[in-house]
Amino acid sequence: MKRTQSEDCVPLDEENFDESFKAAFHAWTHPSIPSEVRAILDDPQAVTVDASSTNFWLLVAALRAFVANEGAGRLPLDGNIPDMHATTDLYLQLQRLYRDQAAAEAAAVEAHLQQILATIGSPSRTIPAAEVKHFCRNARNIRVVRYRTLAEEFGFGDSSTARGSQLAAALSEEGTAANANLYVLLRACDRFCQTHGRYPGVYDNNVEDDVPLLKSAAQQLLSELGAGGAQVQDDYVAEMCRLGAAELHVVAAVMGGMAAQEAIKLMTQQFVPFNGSLVYNAMASTTSTFLL
Repeated sequence: MKRTQSEDCVPLDEENFDESFKAAFHAWTHPSIPSEVRAILDDPQAVTVDASSTNFWLLVAALRAFVANEGAGRLPLDGNIPDMHATTDLYLQLQRLYRDQAAAEAAAVEAHLQQILATIGSPSRTIPAAEVKHFCRNARNIRVVRYRTLAEEFGFGDSSTARGSQLAAALSEEGTAANANLYVLLRACDRFCQTHGRYPGVYDNNVEDDVPLLKSAAQQLLSELGAGGAQVQDDYVAEMCRLGAAELHVVAAVMGGMAAQEAIKLMTQQFVPFNGSLVYNAMASTTSTFLL
């Protein structure tokens, strides 16, 4: 490479050189597999597949075989190159090279897939080549989200399924304490309603009297979940009683938008939905997700 110089031997501004200097580290950076993808490749459902396996896990098994063989420890090339300063001809040539290599590696994954289908006794089962290419192109971004049921989170019938230690940790950490208090108190409000036939603070003359009752319900809940050593903060208890189970339309609009967004993710299987219970704190304009 030779950079053009002026008559005074001063290098001219050439943006392609600046780009190459900034991106040079890619040349000596060893390709790696994201930890989330590595966990999926090592998942028991990918290691052992059978005729009942879904297309996703069959594709993961084929991807796993590619990584162990042709890929030499790396994922298939996605075939995309970033925008850069170059002549049109050179850019198109480079783009063609990447696309051809990506197509060859997707074909290798498809060959592993056909071999796997034959091994599990389903040679007639077909997964479209377009689906294989799409999977390879997005292999770096695949995710598996496993949800816990509400019964497991709440410890219904078996308190050992509740993750009390994680809840206690969230209550003690500065970044999550506020929203963890709200999570506990929202559940405590439901228990309060079951006991007293109303939510705390719905009547103005009972607000102060409901504060100790709600705190007692919250501490009992923490004890049952295995987080008895944790404490809810008094100011949040008082604020929850002062709220009086009111439902603000602006908060409902935000929560509705979040729910709609997550539903679209699940239906389209695009982007990664959050996992766990999400708490929106409108007072601080923050959210927290607790996998409990």
